[in-house]
Amino acid sequence: ISMREELTIVRSYLDIETARFCGRLRASFDVPSVLEEAKVPPMGVQSLVENAVKHGIAPQLGGGDIRVAALAENGNLRIQVSDSGSGFDLAVVPPGHGLENLVERLHALFGDTARLNAFRRDGRCVVEMVIPRV
Repeated sequence: ISMREELTIVRSYLDIETARFCGRLRASFDVPSVLEEAKVPPMGVQSLVENAVKHGIAPQLGGGDIRVAALAENGNLRIQVSDSGSGFDLAVVPPGHGLENLVERLHALFGDTARLNAFRRDGRCVVEMVIPRV
């Protein structure tokens, strides 16, 4: 689906979660309009955002924030979902976890040209989905 369609779903989800968290969840988006028609796996960005809410924001008493960003680079689309949580290591994600399922979907769709990365940057947990830009 297009990035625009995916982000519509993500925004609706975050609206619900923001209400549920009573203002403890803040979200921002940095997706250039030129990337709105880029194709992304259905529910791919949504999976990253759900993971950030569940594992990054929910455990924090004071809540936190999530940022969704996208950029085009070397024929790829880099979609980054970052949160103010403590982070995690992709190598220890338990079987059946949403991120493991997303990795399998990316591999089925794009083979070795797609990947999921997790790292810390500027005190934030970042999970990045890299896919060919089509």
